[in-house]
Amino acid sequence: MLKPRYRNILLVIGVSASFSFSHSVLAKDFGTYGDTYPVAEINFIEAIQGKLQGMIDSGEWETFKQKYIQETMEGFKRPKGTELPHAKSNKTRLVDPSIILEMDIQMPDGKYIARKGDYINPLKQMGISHPMAFIDGDDPKQVEWAVKLREKNPKTFIILVSGNWYDLSVKHKFQFWFDQTGEFINRLDIQKTPSYVTQQEMRLKVDEIAL
Repeated sequence: MLKPRYRNILLVIGVSASFSFSHSVLAKDFGTYGDTYPVAEINFIEAIQGKLQGMIDSGEWETFKQKYIQETMEGFKRPKGTELPHAKSNKTRLVDPSIILEMDIQMPDGKYIARKGDYINPLKQMGISHPMAFIDGDDPKQVEWAVKLREKNPKTFIILVSGNWYDLSVKHKFQFWFDQTGEFINRLDIQKTPSYVTQQEMRLKVDEIAL
């Protein structure tokens, strides 16, 4: 008997097959040309059921399942990152995080908080209380540097631009982060790793560190 997990798949295939055969029933009869022979219908449901059961019996299904799980976990632990050059010299620059609004921001009562074209600095509303260290997680020197920073200041966020954040979190017993979308890299203008980001008045201070 077909296992429950295959029933939905086979039901769809069976309906599609039945619909296909219904067209042959409605076709016009053009008469007989030459000898004719009975057509043996293929039982698609049994064929696919047999294929799936064969995969299970041979162990192919389990291999496929384990490979899928492994690839999924690898993508989770090591997302696609951003390739940035490593800093060759110490360099400091200040970044203005201000943005220009592209639309009005309006309250439900009709009052405007801000209008299109306004120059907004988010640091005026909410500052950065946690320093951020951006590193290449595949570079042992950068990882060691970031871990020492966090030992001095436990509030430091270590953010990977590439590498395996999961294994590093397990190894060092605290959370490593990963900028998968590149949003922080772009907004904070991170150009090289490692970079250390702190707030300086209404701007962000980005220190590139040569190791």
